[in-house]
Amino acid sequence: MNDQNSNQPLTKTQRRELRKQEIAQQRQGQQRRSNLWIWAIVLAGVLVIGGLVYWVATGSDNPGTPVTGAADAPVLGGTDAKVVVSEFSDLSCPACAAAVPVIRQLADIYGDQIKIEFRSFPIGHQWSEKSLEAGRCALAQGQFWEYAEVVFAKQADWETASNAVDLFKSYAKDVGLDPSQFDSCLDSGQTASAIQEDVKLGRDRGVSATPTFFINDQKIVGVQSIDQFKNTIDGELSKIN
Repeated sequence: MNDQNSNQPLTKTQRRELRKQEIAQQRQGQQRRSNLWIWAIVLAGVLVIGGLVYWVATGSDNPGTPVTGAADAPVLGGTDAKVVVSEFSDLSCPACAAAVPVIRQLADIYGDQIKIEFRSFPIGHQWSEKSLEAGRCALAQGQFWEYAEVVFAKQADWETASNAVDLFKSYAKDVGLDPSQFDSCLDSGQTASAIQEDVKLGRDRGVSATPTFFINDQKIVGVQSIDQFKNTIDGELSKIN
């Protein structure tokens, strides 16, 4: 009896009902696949966001790797000061050498009230970039300003030299830097990227000549009198007092 019923053709009503069941099963399968995709996308988003949070919290560099970017410019004065004097300079620039006494005076007058930072901006002399790299190598040993004063003072000696690198190394010895560490740093070119970051920063701020100073957002081009610098700095300090 059962075998005979199973061989009988389906009625139209039964075929419609069977078709409905098949369509319902297909829709359920599509919904399950859709749900799986949604959860996969959500999970991927969580992983990406988590990775970004970790990157921001820990930094993009490996632990113990020194940062040589624009953020670690040589600084005089208060590192957390609200008034920042940024000098875009080149160690091969005579006008920049003339600005050294003014910078020193400002550091003495204002102390921790201001932060003075040196930004590298090579002007195209054959030894511009290498001299600035040498300055950054001196910074790695905590003696940028002492080294820069010697390099500025001896511009006439090295700017026409066939191999100024040897002179830069000798100046490092003169100011008491570790020769082996300095020479390795300079020969490897490991500070070149820091110079380029400063250059990009300068171009973004409209720098086209050296020295160019920014006292917060106040731009000063060329060496000016100590009084002009003081007037601008005092004006900026008055805004935060």
